[in-house]
Amino acid sequence: MMNENCEIINIDVAGVAGDAGGRATVVRGVAGFGVAAVGAPSAEKAAGAEQGLDGEGYQVVTRARGRKGTDRKAVTTQENPTVFRFDRPTETSKKRRAEEHLEAAERETSATAQIESLKNLIVQLLDQNEERTKEAERQTNEICALRKEVEQLKGLFGKTRVAKPSYAAVVTKSNPDSATGSGSGSRNAGAQSQRMRVDDDKCAITINTSRFKGEKADFGKIKAALQEGIDAVPTLQGIKVRCLRQLPGERINVVFATEAEAKKAREQSGWLTAVMPQASVKSDAWFPVKCDMVVKRAVLDGGVQGERTLRKEVCAEFAMDNRQEGMDFTAMKATWISKMNPLKKTGSLVIWLKSRLAADHLLDSGQALFGGGAYGAFCSAYEPSTADKLCFNCNTYGHLQGRCRKATRCGKCSGAHQSRDCTSEGPPKCAVCAGTHRSSDWQCKRHPYHRRYLATQVALAGQAEKLAATRPNDANQDVEMGHQALSQ
Repeated sequence: MMNENCEIINIDVAGVAGDAGGRATVVRGVAGFGVAAVGAPSAEKAAGAEQGLDGEGYQVVTRARGRKGTDRKAVTTQENPTVFRFDRPTETSKKRRAEEHLEAAERETSATAQIESLKNLIVQLLDQNEERTKEAERQTNEICALRKEVEQLKGLFGKTRVAKPSYAAVVTKSNPDSATGSGSGSRNAGAQSQRMRVDDDKCAITINTSRFKGEKADFGKIKAALQEGIDAVPTLQGIKVRCLRQLPGERINVVFATEAEAKKAREQSGWLTAVMPQASVKSDAWFPVKCDMVVKRAVLDGGVQGERTLRKEVCAEFAMDNRQEGMDFTAMKATWISKMNPLKKTGSLVIWLKSRLAADHLLDSGQALFGGGAYGAFCSAYEPSTADKLCFNCNTYGHLQGRCRKATRCGKCSGAHQSRDCTSEGPPKCAVCAGTHRSSDWQCKRHPYHRRYLATQVALAGQAEKLAATRPNDANQDVEMGHQALSQ
């Protein structure tokens, strides 16, 4: 902002600095010093200049008036002034502009290449999408054609019904070769299917004649004798024996006219004892089901030590917890099969059901309920272990008499007869290892409990040493009694 005492004077300076003409602006101060316009040098810097100063030290600022076709020289205080002409670019600006043009060209080339690659990628994706669409349409057409063929087949053969697997089918499939002994797999399968057909026959009962000493070959005489025994019982009047069937071993299937007659004859089996002493009637078949992950507190009796005793109410509670309309879940027996382990809260048990239909339902659903329906367990087919079982027909281990296909051998003398019919008075002979002991004796090296026998021998030897120190006469007697107990 300029002082109020300053005075601005415009002076015509025509003819100053050669031909240049123009106007000069002089700022005169009150105190005897001047303040020039913006850009003008001070009086000290302008001292000694040849032109452009007045006598009082004021600087004259001129502004040239450009005229076309004239060449005016600028007023300067320097002896050799440098004239800059901006109409010609410098080398630096040329280089910079060239680099900018090069970068722009590179950017344009890169963008063009990217656009081209993106275009190719889009074309490939469109082609792939078109191919997938065609493949999906082809598969859809094939599926529609297959559905039409299935509908046509249903129309020809009627509705196909897939039956649920029965108890017999599940057990047979889970253990098709459970029967050990001689014979091929097909032979075992045939025997298994035959046994299942016999069990399914509700109009017949099975009798075991292995202990009967009378006539067992002539079925005509046996049928007449059985009919006489039935007629002698007043409550069985009117029941007739239709025929007899020979079963594996020394078992006979007695077939009646109806299921009710067979049931009544099974319940009142006194007629069989009167006709064929020592013969027995096979009871109703029970169907075992194995239940895993059963909670101990739901089935075990807490008042009995050992954690293996089931409560008496388990069977009745099981029938109530798993009841279904039209099914009988009556449980005939239950057995805990898990080992005693106090750290585990669950275990396994086997429960025998009276109804085959109920057993089929549990195996199909795979679940059973315990403890008022609060505890669940997994169901599976029960496969009893026969590794430590002794067959009373061939007197070897690993299977039972009902599935034995070997020749009959005595367990006392290894003869070709049953052990109960043995009359030999000589030393015993094992049918397994031919040793001087019975087949059921733990001394046999092939006996499943032979290790227990050895452990017992060590214990008896220790007891004999203790008794020898106190009672020398009684020690030998105690050891002999221990050996007799093991052999029996």
